[in-house]
Amino acid sequence: MRLIPRFPDVQWRVKPKRIIIRYGIRRIKDGYYMPQPKGRDGRGGSFMEPEDPTAPFIEVRLFNTERAARSALVQWCRGKHHHVVVEAVSWRESPIPSDADEYTDIEEVPGRKREDFEIVPIKVHLP
Repeated sequence: MRLIPRFPDVQWRVKPKRIIIRYGIRRIKDGYYMPQPKGRDGRGGSFMEPEDPTAPFIEVRLFNTERAARSALVQWCRGKHHHVVVEAVSWRESPIPSDADEYTDIEEVPGRKREDFEIVPIKVHLP
């Protein structure tokens, strides 16, 4: 048995809207968001500063979970992270690379406080 609609212009199938929830980091006092890291010269999110989301060419950094956003905020508040690689003078001194050859140096940045920020859910509508 085939169903025939009463009104031919009525659609039987309605495409469901796909909405996903992501999380962003927003500064409370002015509503600026943490932008997506540029990734140049090996620098990531700890070098970024909150920017106005209405400005042109700004991509808000989105996180899949609230926990990931919170972790990124905590690390950002600690300061700028510099990856340092120490190379041995000759192969006899360090023939096998060890953990002591690489480390992360954290440069404190005054004014970065966790209390000034909040984690906010962001709805992303997919076509």
